Amino acid sequence: MLASGVFTNNSPPTMIFDKYSHYSMNHIKASCADETEVKTAPHNDMCWIEDLCKKRKNVAYIADGIYSMGGVADIDSLLYLKARYGLFLYLDDSHALSAFGDKGAGFIRPRLQEIDNKTLIVASLGKSFGASGGMIMFGSERQKSLMYRYGGPSNWSQSLNSAAIGAGLASIKIHQTTELSVLQEQLQTNIRLFDSLIHTEQQGADTAIRLVTCGEAEKANKLAMRLADSGFFTSAVFFPVVPKEKAALRITLRADMSPKTVELFCSTLTALIQEHKDAK
Repeated sequence: MLASGVFTNNSPPTMIFDKYSHYSMNHIKASCADETEVKTAPHNDMCWIEDLCKKRKNVAYIADGIYSMGGVADIDSLLYLKARYGLFLYLDDSHALSAFGDKGAGFIRPRLQEIDNKTLIVASLGKSFGASGGMIMFGSERQKSLMYRYGGPSNWSQSLNSAAIGAGLASIKIHQTTELSVLQEQLQTNIRLFDSLIHTEQQGADTAIRLVTCGEAEKANKLAMRLADSGFFTSAVFFPVVPKEKAALRITLRADMSPKTVELFCSTLTALIQEHKDAK
């Protein structure tokens, strides 16, 4: 819908996808290209985006708030480009909803004074929120009515099943109590503990995603399998999810992990990494 110009006064915008934007967005580039010009920006390259804004009157930027492989969007710079050039922001905050912000508002929404008709924030309800389905933060009633009128899922998909609705209602209740802030703080405590034991490029960030760089995909797979044998689930990530020769273990920390579990995981991982080095 954004590519068609429905949200931009019937003028299809040039669409810029961040190179690291989630696959769920990246895979629709071809469909968007049926409607408008589509480009891919180097990750978080605000100068590249600004240069294109100077050349095009109508530009939309599609990116994550918190990226699935770690790192965050440069919100302050994006808001500057929005104010100066009218850049439309379509931001996916799936990795931050519930885990961050007052009442789980996420990473992006607390940084905006308001959501206007140049902004759309979307997120999955299947991550920290603990249910299923998705949600959209609209900037206006007009945007909402346009989505109801033209949005594909609202026209041909099915309603959420009863279990998903029940989980969503239960999660909303938690979000309205102090229990959520307690869980958020427990998550941050576990993140700080992990960072004190294992060094990663994401060290010091508030986000729950950590990548332990392995280099070779084979090494990442072997470490993931050995950790699984020890009772720990991690994801081995490699090209095309990450650049070539940048394979890694993707670790996602949770609020319900005990300090003992985090410490045991870190000591097990450290021992396996050392074992791999000694075997060379």
